[in-house]
Amino acid sequence: MKKLSLLISAALASTSAFASVDNSSDVSISHKSDWNTISVYQESYGSYYGNTSKAYISNGSDGNYMDIMQYGKGNYSNAKIDGKSDDNYISVYQDGKHNNSMAYISGYSEYNDIEVNQEKEANQSYATIDYKSDYNKIMVDQKGRYNVSNAMITGDSDYNKIKVKQKGNGNYSHAMIWGDSDKNKIKVKQKGDYNSSHANISYYAEGNMVDVNQTGNWNRSNVDIYAGDYNNVNVSQYGDHNMSDVDILGGSADHNYVTVMQNGDYSHSTVKIDDGGYYGGSSSYNTVYVSQTDNDYSNVNISHGSSYNTVYVTQY
Repeated sequence: MKKLSLLISAALASTSAFASVDNSSDVSISHKSDWNTISVYQESYGSYYGNTSKAYISNGSDGNYMDIMQYGKGNYSNAKIDGKSDDNYISVYQDGKHNNSMAYISGYSEYNDIEVNQEKEANQSYATIDYKSDYNKIMVDQKGRYNVSNAMITGDSDYNKIKVKQKGNGNYSHAMIWGDSDKNKIKVKQKGDYNSSHANISYYAEGNMVDVNQTGNWNRSNVDIYAGDYNNVNVSQYGDHNMSDVDILGGSADHNYVTVMQNGDYSHSTVKIDDGGYYGGSSSYNTVYVSQTDNDYSNVNISHGSSYNTVYVTQY
């Protein structure tokens, strides 16, 4: 009887472990395979926890279309375009909590589109354009609270666009352009309270544009430019008790243009232009505009040999 009880317990444990993992899909298009259409639909509810989807387009494969739909909680999607693969489109839709999406374009791949839509709460999205991949687009749309979006353009990748939209409370967006990546555009739009946005341009990334728009109360925006020239950053905040921090640092952080507009009460703006020993030399010829309305605070600090900068502060 004791032996039978152990066998039954082992069987129940095995069944429980199996039930915790649902469907898995692995799709690969490679070696100059063009104009294919693939649709993946995964659904899991009840005792199941999560589907897994991997989509990979590589080695000179062009004009392909992938549509990935996942329903339930704890889903994982990994979409990758690599190896001189152009004009491809991947759409990822996740409906549920605690989902995770990874989108990756790399290796001289151009004119590709990846679109990620996540609904419910506590979802995460990671989008990367890397290694000399130009003219690509990634769009991330998250609806719900406590969502996280990480978007990065790096590795000498130019003329790319990333757009992040978050609707709900307590969301976080991190957008980064670095590593000799020029003339890219990142747009972040957040609607709700207690949201946070961090935009970073660094390591000789030049001529890029970052636009951050936040609507709601108690939101925060951080913009950092480290050793990058001729970049344009625009921050717009609508609501009360919002905070904006702008740092332009490093000897090669010159000729940047930053605009901060805060429309609401009790807002806080900080602007810092400082070499501080980051890359040597001074941070020069930068222009910053700060506009605030009603009971607000503005702080501007220019130091460590930073010269020929212009800062305008307007408070109504």
